[in-house]
Amino acid sequence: MSEKNNEDFNFNARISRAYKDEKSGKYYIEGIASSTSIDAHRTIFSENCLRGWKEDFESGLPTYIEINHDGVKDWTKRIGKVSEVEVRKSIEKKDEENNFITELFIRAELDSDNPLALQTFNTINNPKVEYGQPEELGLSINGFITKMRLKKIGNEVIEIYDRAR
Repeated sequence: MSEKNNEDFNFNARISRAYKDEKSGKYYIEGIASSTSIDAHRTIFSENCLRGWKEDFESGLPTYIEINHDGVKDWTKRIGKVSEVEVRKSIEKKDEENNFITELFIRAELDSDNPLALQTFNTINNPKVEYGQPEELGLSINGFITKMRLKKIGNEVIEIYDRAR
């Protein structure tokens, strides 16, 4: 296993639901932030990596939701914070080797005082495609790879990330 320190990564995943909790009045988004299948960058985040992110969240590491994340820490782009993280075994989706994948599910509370958060919420639920709004929005995770390995899958050598922060 090789070490790969301080390599920046960023990827997007689909937001599957945006809703308002009628009891609390709070706004939420949720979706799968990562999984153990090959992603668009032709890399894999292992189950250990997903579990590590969950442990980081549970230990109190601040985890924010940002819009237009470009790798620069900018509080004005923060539209909410992660409120729940689960590592789930899929009962439907399989990876390239025909194994059921593991997914990192997140729920995030949006900042209801932030107009960008409310605009994002409304765009998810009612995109105005005629005005150039996307039909789907995604979650983005950004961090540093701290442990990785290589694995040949088919004719490709794939980077598998075993720990990221």
